[in-house]
Amino acid sequence: MPSITIQTIWKTASEQCEIVFGPLMGYHVRLWVKGRLIVDELMADAQTAIARAWDLRLEWPGLVE
Repeated sequence: MPSITIQTIWKTASEQCEIVFGPLMGYHVRLWVKGRLIVDELMADAQTAIARAWDLRLEWPGLVE
């Protein structure tokens, strides 16, 4: 069975942004706020995923109401 890798890019007390990678699933950028999945975006490659994760660090306050 293919393995899935989860790498946390940044984390605060109530937010966490991670990249989830699996051979058949590609690179997903996931933003969790207070345990709730707010963003799950598929990216083309690892570099794009990491850049998007840092972009979300600046954008996240506008995503949560």
